[in-house]
Formats: sequence, structure tokens, C-alpha cells
Amino acid sequence: MNDQQCDIHDVTKAASDLMSLGCSATGTFLPDGVMQLTFSSAIANYLNNVIRDVNDSVISAWEGMQKLKSEYDELANKIIFYAKNGIGIAGGVMQVKTGAQSIVSTRGLGFAYGGPMIMHGLNNIYEGATNIYNGNNEAVGFIRQGYRQFYKDTYQGDMAYYSADLLLSATGLARRVEKEGTFKLFRHIPTDSEHAYKQTGKISLMLEALVDAFSLNSLLDLEHDTHTTQQ
Repeated sequence: MNDQQCDIHDVTKAASDLMSLGCSATGTFLPDGVMQLTFSSAIANYLNNVIRDVNDSVISAWEGMQKLKSEYDELANKIIFYAKNGIGIAGGVMQVKTGAQSIVSTRGLGFAYGGPMIMHGLNNIYEGATNIYNGNNEAVGFIRQGYRQFYKDTYQGDMAYYSADLLLSATGLARRVEKEGTFKLFRHIPTDSEHAYKQTGKISLMLEALVDAFSLNSLLDLEHDTHTTQQ
């Protein structure tokens, strides 16, 4: 679409899309009703001003579209930013819990898995919280920094860190745990246990899938950035 093809109908459609995105954002990130109303009102006032300026020929329909598109992209990026880091924090908490349960349930024998799981979880909590506080994605936790120092390379260290994150996640879901309600009379038999994912709630599984998706996306971003730099 170019300047000559754009008209007020396109502007109102873009305004509707931005308002819809804003409502989704308020419902997700602003639990307080007053804050939701204030944010929604601010968006509505901005949209009305842009539409009025287009109707009054203060700006062209194309210029109005560009303004709305810019605001839409900025809001969408903020939603992704807070969602990614919020999920990172929640996933980190779940990693710490899973790691601790693994160690306790095996009386310390599961430390080889539980220890790294806890450390990765603490690192993800730190990075997510620090990113939200600073308003950027530049936080590097102590564990990920350790990977970088071990490999003496930022790219290799980050690749190893995110790969380990995925491996720990897969191991955690695949590990065998005692079935709920199992009565041990003599010793455990194979049918007394099952894979951990079968005891994991749907919401927790969805969260795990999202965390894994972000880890995989980070790996792909690193690979893409490396190829781009080499070119």
C-alpha cells in the first residue's frame, strides 16, 4: 500500500487493530482495574486524535497509518519483551522446584541432575527480573557467564547454556518418579513409577513448552547472528 491508495478506512482499521492489541496487553499485564481503564483511555484518546487529524487534513491518511503502525509495533515488542522475561522467571522458579524435588526425593543421589537444574533456574530468574527492571534484554546471569568463561567465547558459551537448558528440561520430563498412591511393601518394581510429565499439570506443561521454545529461539537467533556477521 502506498500514499495514494491509503484512505480513512485504512486508518480506522489500523486504529482498531491497535486498540485490540492494547486491550489484550492491559488484560494480561495490568491486574488493577483502574490501571486498565487509564491505559485503555490513553490509547483511545491517541487513536481519536490521529483519526481527527486525518479527517481535518492536518496529516494525510498515509501519515496517520504510519503513526499507528509505529505505535502498534512498539506495543507489540513490549508485550513480547515482558512475556518472554515473565515466562523466563516462572520457568526458572519451576526449574528450581524440580531440581530441589529431584535431590530430596532421591536423598541426594539426584544431585547430578538437580544441582544444575537449580543453578539454571536461579540464572533464568535473575536474567528475567534484571531485564524487566532495566527495560532491556542485556542481562547475563552468573551461570551463563560461567559458560562463556569456560568456552572462552560468548557465542559458544551461550550455545552451550541454552542447549543444556533444553537437555535439563527434557531430562526432567522423562525422568521416572513414583506413582501417586503407590504403596511400598518390600521394594519398588517398574510399575511403581512413571515418567514425570504424566504427573505434570497442563498449565505447567504449557509453561515448560514456552520456556523450551524461548531457549530454542535463542539458539536460532545466535546461529542467525553468527551467519550474518560472517557474511
